[in-house]
Amino acid sequence: MDEKSILVSVVIACYNGEKYIDLCLDSLVSQTYKNIEIIVCDDCSNDHSFEILKKWAKRDERVIVLRNDKNLMAGETRNRCFKASHGEYYLIQDIDDISKPNRIEVLLNSLINESGSIDFVSSQMAAFEKNPSVITKIMDFRVEYPQKWHFLWGQPFFHPATLFRKQCIDMVGGYRGVKENRRAEDYDLFMRLYANGFKGKNISVPLYLFRLDAANIRRRDFKGRIGEYKARLYGFKELGMMPWAYPFTLKPFISYIYQQIRYASLLKKENKESIH
Repeated sequence: MDEKSILVSVVIACYNGEKYIDLCLDSLVSQTYKNIEIIVCDDCSNDHSFEILKKWAKRDERVIVLRNDKNLMAGETRNRCFKASHGEYYLIQDIDDISKPNRIEVLLNSLINESGSIDFVSSQMAAFEKNPSVITKIMDFRVEYPQKWHFLWGQPFFHPATLFRKQCIDMVGGYRGVKENRRAEDYDLFMRLYANGFKGKNISVPLYLFRLDAANIRRRDFKGRIGEYKARLYGFKELGMMPWAYPFTLKPFISYIYQQIRYASLLKKENKESIH
């Protein structure tokens, strides 16, 4: 099959993203790989997101806009996008982030070149706070081909930077729609993929620009850490690593302490910038 004939479905959950939509979609419609559909589902936003998205759908026929009748959160919203898609691959994108122009082309080439050995591929992320041109950190991986025990320490893949084969997502039923999983649906998804025999790869190229500001960190509340704890309990059991892996289920609470320190630092910086 000619690589250029492969349709890639970009999946985006949008909630109150009016400030970010244009940058996000601009980065996708400008990709060097052109055979894509961009499925954006508005998750009952109470800003002007839906109106902006409808304008995009008129501007570019590859943009398909859906809207939820009630707020479903990101996992279930992405599941709805999966059901509406036609592509052989699913590319994840968050509404407040940006893809580099060659992102899809590089990820797709990597996945095709390792056909039969991996089922999804993720890249490095370049973090920024407000200005995408000012990179504050390159978020890298330690392992190119993670194994199941790497999940003990944390998520070995950057979820929003990942391209999946449609088959592996469909086989595990997409994101698991349980309430306590809503802030850990990505971690849960990757563990279930590995538990079902699927494998992934990391490539050391920063193809994804990730917004890491105070608002992003604030969303990771303590309730979300409890959700991650429960996701770890479930995932480690599915991976056949319990009960010896139980001490690692407590890591989210340690991470929460560090997060609060990081949030206070960023908030102080943003307040200082607003004064000046």
